[in-house]
Amino acid sequence: MPQPLSENIHKFEEGFHATADQATQALKTAQQKGAEGYAATTERIRQRWSSARADLEQMRQNAADYSRSAAKAADEFAHERPWTTVGIAAGIGLLIGWMLNRD
Repeated sequence: MPQPLSENIHKFEEGFHATADQATQALKTAQQKGAEGYAATTERIRQRWSSARADLEQMRQNAADYSRSAAKAADEFAHERPWTTVGIAAGIGLLIGWMLNRD
């Protein structure tokens, strides 16, 4: 004997609610995993950015130290050998002038 329409509607409603609950739970799970993945990715990016900034700062510091020592060495050389410095500067100036005036 066929089931009454009200029983079919009731079964449909129960199935619909169960499916809706499962879909809602699946969406919540996906959202949580997405948020966790986003947070993990964001943290990795922050760590790499921090590491890159630290490396860049170290390179900047090394370049500044090297520049200071090179400037100090050049200053000492110029003070200890002034005529040699003048001769070198004149030679470099002549070389640059000759190179610029070539046709």
